[in-house]
Amino acid sequence: MPQNIRSKLGPGQKERDYLAARKRVIRESQICSICMEAIDISLKPVCVNVDVSGYTVETAHTIPSKCGDGCRHKRKPNPYSPSADHVIPVDRLPPGSPLLTSVKNLQVVHYVCNQRKGAGNVPVVEKFVSSGDWF
Repeated sequence: MPQNIRSKLGPGQKERDYLAARKRVIRESQICSICMEAIDISLKPVCVNVDVSGYTVETAHTIPSKCGDGCRHKRKPNPYSPSADHVIPVDRLPPGSPLLTSVKNLQVVHYVCNQRKGAGNVPVVEKFVSSGDWF
């Protein structure tokens, strides 16, 4: 759980409330609300030393989880694994706000899309994706 959310949780709000809301949002939709690409919920964490820059949504399942034989390094999330993004950013919410742990304020996104949005590098999606485009 991100540190900025932990610091904003008020009395009566718990980390498990946020994690339950995050899990529910991810379970309800597997389409990234930023790039409109499918999200594979079965992607496993990868070694921190694995270079993931050359991979895309379509090739995310081929990212090696280990950097080599005997790898015992720490893990990081697969960049195309699911994450939850706050519609109203945590920075703009007052401490103890119910929107910190509310499903209504969360949307499912790729981990990398969430990072880009936080850095201000949000890709613009020109086309609306419908279910007919998936096949």
